[in-house]
Amino acid sequence: MINQLPARIRMGDTKAFELLFRTHYPALCSFANKYLFCTEESQDVVQDVFIKLWENRCDITPGEPLKAWLYKAVANSSISRLRHRKVRNRYDEILKLVYVENSCITPHDTLLEHELSEHLSQALNRIPPQSRRIFSLSRTEGLKYGEIAEILKISVKTVEGHMSKALAILRTELKDRFR
Repeated sequence: MINQLPARIRMGDTKAFELLFRTHYPALCSFANKYLFCTEESQDVVQDVFIKLWENRCDITPGEPLKAWLYKAVANSSISRLRHRKVRNRYDEILKLVYVENSCITPHDTLLEHELSEHLSQALNRIPPQSRRIFSLSRTEGLKYGEIAEILKISVKTVEGHMSKALAILRTELKDRFR
């Protein structure tokens, strides 16, 4: 019966999908919680994985071990959540430093911030698309060069070259703003 689940789910059998869900949901939530240390977030991750499986059920290979796929997908989604959490926490810290500790922001400060944001946006637009994407993955998403290389299927040296190019352009474009 369990061996037939992948084929049945691929055909759209909701009873088979429900059986798979009921069989693995508690253990997968516990597994995700080992990464995330948050029950609600772990449940969200597992539910998202099951939704993804159902939406892509046509790609299931009959006889494919779905249990292994589920655990791998939950691990990957949990790691992605951790990365997102890290970026969000870093952003929150910056906001706290800028807005909470400097609560006496003047209109002049706001104007300067707006101007700087405009200059930064223009400078970022001058970076070639591939270099801009790599810069964003590194600085916004917090990924390491090796992770970026793996995602984009390029060498770490190529990532380093694109980052050097992006940073050089930003230094050139913004040098007058920071004198």
